[in-house]
Amino acid sequence: MITNQLFIDHNQDNQELDDLTRRLVTERDRERLKKMTFYCFTNECLRDYILRYFGEYGNNYCGNCVNCLTQFETIDITEAAGCILTCVEKSRQRYGTNVIIDTVHGANTAKIRGYRMDENPCYGKLSKMPAYKLRQVMNYLQLNGLLTVTNDEFAIVKLTEKSREFMQSGGTLTMKMAKEQEKPQKDKKEKAASKRKGLAAGLASGEFTEAEETLFDRLRALRMEIAREEKVPPYIVFSDKTLVHMCFVKPKTKTEMLGVTGVGEFKFEKYGERFLACLSSADEGVEP
Repeated sequence: MITNQLFIDHNQDNQELDDLTRRLVTERDRERLKKMTFYCFTNECLRDYILRYFGEYGNNYCGNCVNCLTQFETIDITEAAGCILTCVEKSRQRYGTNVIIDTVHGANTAKIRGYRMDENPCYGKLSKMPAYKLRQVMNYLQLNGLLTVTNDEFAIVKLTEKSREFMQSGGTLTMKMAKEQEKPQKDKKEKAASKRKGLAAGLASGEFTEAEETLFDRLRALRMEIAREEKVPPYIVFSDKTLVHMCFVKPKTKTEMLGVTGVGEFKFEKYGERFLACLSSADEGVEP
């Protein structure tokens, strides 16, 4: 888009035209470029959009493009749209899309604080709505003429006559949004197997057994106990990788413990005996 904007701004092909006509041609080209970018936003049939761009109107629903094959649901975006438009208005139409989205989403960034957008009355009002959905709403508002973006080097979001009418008269605004795909729920056995496989990854060819998973939990509990005593993060004591390796090796002596990944002389002197005792009690079936 930026490249094409540069071509439009530095076009030398219309030098023979008078200033007024040249400005009209430039605006026409900018409008065409904007419609090309709207192709990325639309949820309607993409074939139909292309044909309408070239002036062919009618029922051109193809049934084969990604939009036609996506399941959409119509949602009410009246509140979200009103909040976004008010945010643009209260910020005196001085900022771009990202700043507006971050403001209504309640982002606590240096830029937002620097612009004092955290003082905007709409700050954080749409914090429960995911940022990607807020961007879809912003795109929809542009696509339907309720917002416009300047063609300057720094694209600024501006209100339009249509958006001012909406803000004054109210009404309901809806848009099509792709349905969220539900992820299949794993049962407890699948979750446990997945967890064991994740723990074992990279350290052995096999997978964690249920007994090794239980042992890992005991070692992790001991690590947390030591970390609290020493007021340090748990990974300072031993990493998860070290605990996993202990579960596979199941060391019984100092020599065997020193063969575990991440255990050196210093760590063994500090923690080794306690972990050997934990491993021994687990092996004997003693409750921790």
